[in-house]
Formats: sequence, C-alpha cells, structure tokens
Amino acid sequence: MAKAAGLGALTVNTGETTLEEGLTRHYGSVNVYGVDVPDVDVFIDAAGAPVLFENMMKIVKPKARISIIAVYKSEVPISLQQIMSKEVQVKGSSGYTHEDFAKVVEHLTSFQEELSTLVTHVYKLDDIQKAFTTAIEAKGTVKVVIDLT
Repeated sequence: MAKAAGLGALTVNTGETTLEEGLTRHYGSVNVYGVDVPDVDVFIDAAGAPVLFENMMKIVKPKARISIIAVYKSEVPISLQQIMSKEVQVKGSSGYTHEDFAKVVEHLTSFQEELSTLVTHVYKLDDIQKAFTTAIEAKGTVKVVIDLT
C-alpha cells in the first residue's frame, strides 16, 4: 500500500477501517434511500477478494459502474436485487487487445522510473515455475516479472 500511495494513489487499508469509511474519507458521501454511501461512480476490482467485492456491493450508489479485472479463484455471490434496484453496471474482462497492450507500453515508458518500484521479483525464463509460485503465494510481492532477455 505504501508503494501505491508513493505513486499518488489514494489508499484504503481495510485492515484498519471499513471500505465505506475509507472511500467516504477520500470522496465524500451521498444519501441513497436514506443511507449515506461513498460518492464513488466507478469501481475497478483488481483484487479478486470476495469479501471486498461483497462489501463494495453493499455500498455502491445508483448508476455506478463496476469493472472486474481480477481473477477470482472461487464463486462470489452477487445480489441481483442490488444491481437491479440501483441500476448498477457490472462488466468483466478476461483478455486484452493489441491496442490495449500498446497503450500500456506507452504509459509504462512515460512513468518507467516511478513504476519500477512496483517490481519486487524478477525471474529468468528457466525459473518460470518459481515465479508463478511466488506470485500465487503473494507474500511480499507487488509485481513478479519474467525476464525474457
């Protein structure tokens, strides 16, 4: 989280506060059906944590958009009543186009120095299994890279 904050991201540590309180602190709140919820229009789920997604669905405001780019390892219950009554849009993504990769490379080139701090582990191609194991265990990792040079 310190790395994200160091790059200018607004962060919420859900081990110290609730998602609702953290988002409200950053973005304020809006009253929905008599209940105050964070004034957030777009959620991007890159965590893949079921409890986080469930908490997000409880506090989502009407007409919000949710983009799921995370990989979930298990089924996650989703409230169709929440989606319907609040007219929430949920969109998933599992692949990227050539154009998507070109945009990412362009952005990475522009912010190379700042983003280099996110790479916590580098493995040679011969150690690819170890690289995947390290990434899956997620202990002290931010970004695991395979060096193809």
